[in-house]
Amino acid sequence: MASSIEGVAMPAEPAQMPDQAPAQEQASVSFRHSKICICVDVSGSTYGPTLAAEIKAVKQVCSLIPQSMHDNITIIPWNDMAERPRPLSQIHTLESGGGTDPNVLLEDPECRLLLQEAGFWFLMTDGEIDSSVVRQFARNLTDYGMHGKACIISVFGEKLMKPSHCNITVGLSVFAVSPHVAFLYTDVETSKTSLLSTKGCFSNLLPAGKRNPTLDYDTSWSDLPNVSYENLTRISVPEAQKVEKDEVILQGNTRVSIKNLVSRDTIDEDLMRQIMLNEDNIKTIALTAKLRGESDKLAKWLDKVDAKIERDSMNEDPSHKGSQLLKDTEAELIGTDGSPTVSRANTAKQYGAHHANAAPPLYRIQPPSPNIDFQALRSSTVAMRSISMGSAPYSAEASIGSSALRHLVSLKPKPTSHLASDPPNKTSHLLQGHPLQGNLPSATWRNIQLPPIPPFSPKNEKSHDYDPLMELSTSQDDNLNLAITGFLKPTQAKDQYLMDCPKCNKKRTVMAILLRTPPESITTKNLPPINSTSKLVYPLTMGNYPETDILSDTIVCDSCAAAMVKASTTSFKETIMAALPLVSYNRNQDAWLQTINIATNRRFYRTDLPQVFLGIIFTKIERLLSESSKVSGLQDALRWEANMIQSEVVLQSEKFLHVDQLGVGLINEVILRNFRDSLLHDKFPLLLSYPLDGFIVANAALSNSRYNGVLAQPKRRAVVLLRFLYHLLENCRAYEQDNGSVQLHAAKTLVLLMDDPSGPRSLFKWGSLRNFSFRFDSLQDLRRYLSNHAVMDRYRLSLTAADLLDTPLLTAAGLAAFRRLGPLFSWIESEAGNSIAVFVHYLMRLDIGKCVPSMQFQKLRERQEVREALADPGALSARTAERLIKPLPVLQ
Repeated sequence: MASSIEGVAMPAEPAQMPDQAPAQEQASVSFRHSKICICVDVSGSTYGPTLAAEIKAVKQVCSLIPQSMHDNITIIPWNDMAERPRPLSQIHTLESGGGTDPNVLLEDPECRLLLQEAGFWFLMTDGEIDSSVVRQFARNLTDYGMHGKACIISVFGEKLMKPSHCNITVGLSVFAVSPHVAFLYTDVETSKTSLLSTKGCFSNLLPAGKRNPTLDYDTSWSDLPNVSYENLTRISVPEAQKVEKDEVILQGNTRVSIKNLVSRDTIDEDLMRQIMLNEDNIKTIALTAKLRGESDKLAKWLDKVDAKIERDSMNEDPSHKGSQLLKDTEAELIGTDGSPTVSRANTAKQYGAHHANAAPPLYRIQPPSPNIDFQALRSSTVAMRSISMGSAPYSAEASIGSSALRHLVSLKPKPTSHLASDPPNKTSHLLQGHPLQGNLPSATWRNIQLPPIPPFSPKNEKSHDYDPLMELSTSQDDNLNLAITGFLKPTQAKDQYLMDCPKCNKKRTVMAILLRTPPESITTKNLPPINSTSKLVYPLTMGNYPETDILSDTIVCDSCAAAMVKASTTSFKETIMAALPLVSYNRNQDAWLQTINIATNRRFYRTDLPQVFLGIIFTKIERLLSESSKVSGLQDALRWEANMIQSEVVLQSEKFLHVDQLGVGLINEVILRNFRDSLLHDKFPLLLSYPLDGFIVANAALSNSRYNGVLAQPKRRAVVLLRFLYHLLENCRAYEQDNGSVQLHAAKTLVLLMDDPSGPRSLFKWGSLRNFSFRFDSLQDLRRYLSNHAVMDRYRLSLTAADLLDTPLLTAAGLAAFRRLGPLFSWIESEAGNSIAVFVHYLMRLDIGKCVPSMQFQKLRERQEVREALADPGALSARTAERLIKPLPVLQ
């Protein structure tokens, strides 16, 4: 039944049949004596715990390597550029910053040469990398001949969700094409490292007799074997093989040309069986084709495989069906003494070799018997299609140890490998151009009192940073200036926003946004007064008030804008106060700050103005989207301005006492750091207590930034859930302060207990509770009822946002604000009811003692039961919720 193999399989040496497999295996070098490159992700998303965990891991790896061999170790820091390689002794000099693109490691000549000369290499990253970048990285690995070299991939992150929720796509690009790989995941909080999968020599890291772990939606972290970085030093790593650009190495060191494999009209039966009856080989071929964008070509090859299976199954002797595979497998794997053996019948061929004198395979394996289990082959083709053609960037069906491949047995004594992939994102992708996600309702004006602003102003603070902004001189050379006074003409394309002016039709010119006088009909209590230059605690919240509605719907070139400022009006009959050209903040800082200061009537302190204006911009974008505005180019221009501010403005450490701030550094990185810190149990960043208008702006800013893809959607959603829970806690504390402990206890009863027909219903309705009069008889009735009803069996195990609406924990206005976050919040309303219930039970029934709200929230999060409830809130069952609240005291 053998098919022609012309052009697909070419023997690397004379086709003689040796009596046994060659005794000499591939030469290996001790880990400790190898030349090693350790590529460490230092992008902005690694700031803090992640970078610290990476540095700790490097030190652990090198701790058992003799000091005399440390010169063989090179550290290559990388972000969106390859930094200067440095020796191990300078590991402490690493700092976080920049974007995330592993391609720079291979595109930089010095780093590429170091990697190509290394015996093997490490790739350390937090895994937050865009899928298009991952695909390019996969192509570059083969283009620069790195796919024959052993690699250890270490992904660093938080164990907030199940393993299947972690972003490990960048590891797939290496795992798919390299013959020897260890795929690790390190929890930055505990420093514990889990083994996701292995190939080749690194399978020795697995516990004796164990297969590679299975990673699917039900897998928990406890199901994965733990490993230490010190263990790696006990591995002997085979020397790198020279592999052609289009080749991959299958298990058994057989080389395959993907191009030749999928382009031939005929099917090589031996090669087909070697691929389709080995889990590692299926995934190597399928993932390589997917990463190279050749899934369609592979699908056509699989069509031929399916056709051949059908033909052969029709012709097979029926007496062999259902039994021969077991006999063949037994003959191959089990010797007379019960131990695995190597068949001597045949020698492996080197498939897809470009020339006859290519290096021969270093291991030889016996192809399976011609009597194939056709059902197993059919299942394998389905699995390969699923992996290579999945609709998600890396389909969940291609998970580590996918159940679709469990019909296979290993043809080697070592365990087979299972490859990882991300589960599909069950939330919708970010809508193109939207500052958040989904369709947001109109951000209407809020006539709500702001919290009193502490009297932080230059008048009562001895700070020398601030001088009132004065008009800038116009004496500079007009050839260097824009038409708008004080702004310099940009010299680089990245420092300006260009488009055709809709007013004068000038082509590709610098644009400007017009700043109008805000409406005077509505005022907000406690907003900083005009000319107060007040220091703000929450500057990002300032965009959603009538006094800061200063962005006109008109966008024109800077020349037209200058003329319109002189005329003071637009075609919309708006009164124009100033115009802001869309140019770099760094090159025009004084003029930029002066312009925003004038437009906001000098209400805010100088250093708060960039954040205030960010809030104004994102509120305007939200409003434009909800109104389906047709103003040409305005939304894109505002996004460009917001991104420029986030990328150029550096927040400095404040000198004011009692003023919290988001952080220090570039706004982009400060916001990302707050989101990442929110996920850590031992931290309480300002973001979690930020007023909702500002929290929404922070989410919009993260979506608008270059770090948009850095924090995976499950983590973004987890932060929104934490902010929602803290909102419930804030409202609970405020209700107790305003109404006292007895009325709070009544509120707890209404929130936590199922309805009781026998109870005094006049007391247990929210309308009645709001108007509750503390007469002696009412208090006695309430206390008597509460003390006489043991209600452990009637606790509510699910509390949705709808259940909490119009209770002391959640108002309609608060819920409407969260709903502006679109899909980042909507999943909470439909999926997180059980998790919310567990949190609210602990909030209302656990006596933590007197402390500030942020400390109470941290103490609640530290409870093991609450941590379990929030680990995967969408999957928590009512039965688990019941178990988690059982340790709490009975509400009586």
